[in-house]
Amino acid sequence: DDIGTGTLADVPRRYREATVTVLPSEDEAFGLVLVESLACGTPVVAAASGGMPEIVTPGSGVGALAPVGDIEALADAIVVTVRAAAEPDTPPRCVLHAQQWSWDRVGPDHLAAYEAAIGA
Repeated sequence: DDIGTGTLADVPRRYREATVTVLPSEDEAFGLVLVESLACGTPVVAAASGGMPEIVTPGSGVGALAPVGDIEALADAIVVTVRAAAEPDTPPRCVLHAQQWSWDRVGPDHLAAYEAAIGA
């Protein structure tokens, strides 16, 4: 069954319906896809590269990282995260973890940085 590309309104539901979101990109500056997935309660797997280790932190219980290019480690991380996704406390933990990147938290810092840059 082809789900198609969908619309922007479909994105949160698709994250929620997924078991895990996998982003094995190398040198991704910030894995917004990971934060979006977490905000919908879905755990993540990512490459241990770029900004992704700042999102999928050790002990957070929201997913796993794998070394770039290590296919076996990526597969293992996916299996571990699929198992964790079945635990009832995982979705709320993911949502809570994602909140540290909410606009309410990062917005004031961005505004302050811009104001400092223009000397306001």
